[in-house]
Amino acid sequence: MAKLVQNALQKRLKTSYTIRNERRNMITGSVVALACILILNTGVTSAMITINKLNDKSNFKTCLMMQTSTEIESPSKINVNKQANSANSVKMRELDKWREFDELRGSLDIDKLKKFFARRPYLISNRLIQVATTIKTALDEWENSEPDPSFDEDGNFNFDYVPEDDFDDVNSQLIGRGAKLCGRMSSLGPVSVKICQTLSQRADLVGDEVCNALKTLQTANVPFDDKLAIAIIKESLNWDGAIAPQHGGNDTTEKPLFAWMSDKPIAVASLGQVYKATTHEGLDVAVKVQRPDGLTLLATDTICFKLVLAALEQVRKIQKQKGFSEGLLSDILERVARDMTGELDYYREASNGRKFEQSLSFLGFVKTPIVVEKYSTDRVLVTEWVKGNHLSLLSKEDGLAMTRMAVEACTASMVLTGFVHADPHEGNLMLDKDGNVVFLDFGLMSDVSEDVMEGFASGIQGCLAEDWLTVTRAFKATGFICDPILWKPDSEEDDFVPVGWDPTTGEDLGIEKLSTELGKAMNEVEGGTSRFGALATVLNQYLSPRWKMQTPPYVLLLIRTFFNFGRHCRAR
Repeated sequence: MAKLVQNALQKRLKTSYTIRNERRNMITGSVVALACILILNTGVTSAMITINKLNDKSNFKTCLMMQTSTEIESPSKINVNKQANSANSVKMRELDKWREFDELRGSLDIDKLKKFFARRPYLISNRLIQVATTIKTALDEWENSEPDPSFDEDGNFNFDYVPEDDFDDVNSQLIGRGAKLCGRMSSLGPVSVKICQTLSQRADLVGDEVCNALKTLQTANVPFDDKLAIAIIKESLNWDGAIAPQHGGNDTTEKPLFAWMSDKPIAVASLGQVYKATTHEGLDVAVKVQRPDGLTLLATDTICFKLVLAALEQVRKIQKQKGFSEGLLSDILERVARDMTGELDYYREASNGRKFEQSLSFLGFVKTPIVVEKYSTDRVLVTEWVKGNHLSLLSKEDGLAMTRMAVEACTASMVLTGFVHADPHEGNLMLDKDGNVVFLDFGLMSDVSEDVMEGFASGIQGCLAEDWLTVTRAFKATGFICDPILWKPDSEEDDFVPVGWDPTTGEDLGIEKLSTELGKAMNEVEGGTSRFGALATVLNQYLSPRWKMQTPPYVLLLIRTFFNFGRHCRAR
């Protein structure tokens, strides 16, 4: 395998047939490489990724056929209930307060938002005040409460602490402290929850204690009123009768929509909550209902961020070369707004789930919930109930098995299929009764282009081989460093400038110079040549003060994927 990978890196490809075969070899090595990096980095030394399926010729043929197409064929979109939704006769008064935002549904285009909020400036000012007040209150509550004694003053785990009583006053106060933090941040809506979910993986930024508190937002958020959920189901399905025997309606003569439905949600996410129900055919299903204020909060937060970033752009013009490139922050905002808007279209989510399972079918162990089209709309998604357990309820052996499969699936999607689940936190993964890994929630997905996949593959192999020149070229190819490469020749200088170009070849001289410093730093930092996470430390702490780094917008969702899987591996 190592020889195969090295050959793949060294060949120069000229014909389309050669390109496809070279890519097949490169990606095969990368699937193994990235999976091993993730697992070894997190201490799961006993975890081995099975590659027999990828080595099998028939599976290679399947993978190759996928990659020679411009896009994996997506199943036809669900069209059941679409006609009914466009001409609903059922309008629920409980939802009237958010109805004015329906004109924004489908796309949070910045120009459209500007026109919309120009007529409603009070919404922006009210939101900015609410966010500032809530964050300040959350910080005050956290700082004025007793810290968890199992963490030190810096918020890191204190392994020497031995609790005297699991139910003492300090621990009771701690529970309130963490719950208050999560409650405050969850009250700000889906954007805040998504940010907190990401921070819950970043102990290096906020400390272990905050991470420990915020991680509950992965599976438990503040639910919205059940009456509003019933109203959304009725309006979306144009149903005026009872939802279930215990959920009445105006028309009591007609059979209820479901034979049974839970009174309370069994799971709450940032943009929706899930109820368990049973159809009249006896099928157990999960009923996912979208938050009534989801679009309202997303649209308002997007325009608020736009105003803040506009101010930062003015700062950039005054202080040139200070940390970010022209237009980059706006591009990132628009990408995040677009991606999160996709979570509000459950037709798209259903199609994404089918496409994801289809794209990884060659692995043989990746499943997604089956959509029950009869009950599904753009704001209500009904799927068959998954018989299985989340990671927290699995034995160590089963948890490790699920982690292995999930890492392999995620890696294959990043460097082989290009269709990546961008939110694979613990609440969105299950191990079913047949031993398959089941992915849930396909609102946040990321498309990775062919060039970026090849850049990832090359960079991963360069890390394994400690070939820092190849890694640096991969950074440039994937947009993590500027083109041309910018640096500060003198650490006292304020401005980043181009390193220069080779007068003969025209190659950017920054590639060789940066790769030299990268290799030196990787050899000096603890665990640098054996731990993938050390690369992030080197880039952030050692190189970024001297070299101009950037985060390309397309990678934002992929970062969530890496963080989540790193956590799963460490937990096992």
